[in-house]
Amino acid sequence: MLACHSSYSQNYFLFNKKSYRQAIYRVGDQVAFRLKGSRKKVSGKITSINDSILVLESSVFIKPASISEIYVDKKIRNWFVIRYKYALVLPMVGATYILADAVNTGEFDPKTLKIGSAFIVAGVLFKILMPRTIKIWGKRKVAIIRDRA
Repeated sequence: MLACHSSYSQNYFLFNKKSYRQAIYRVGDQVAFRLKGSRKKVSGKITSINDSILVLESSVFIKPASISEIYVDKKIRNWFVIRYKYALVLPMVGATYILADAVNTGEFDPKTLKIGSAFIVAGVLFKILMPRTIKIWGKRKVAIIRDRA
């Protein structure tokens, strides 16, 4: 009897915020970040992940050690249950409050407009002031990991 064992390994790009908060990017995933010494956004679809190089579309080669910040995307945004939802929820709360009062009373009350507008403005401010990137330092690391199947 002849036994054959084939070993197939796949590399992943890992952003490790804490030991229990990890975002794993595979070939075909969209990723965006900034490189050390640059304020320019580098983004694209991952086409290949080698032992120490991340390859994006248009033949952009990146070493993980050169990444200084990673942009918040859907994988990372899930870590923050409420933080990134304020910008979406508060304007809806304000508009609903104004609309509900107008439907119930038949007119727009100035006090209701002030409160509803405050919710809307707070949501817009959250959208403007919320950081779009997470800095890579300390326990926050990016790396290429190998998974054997």
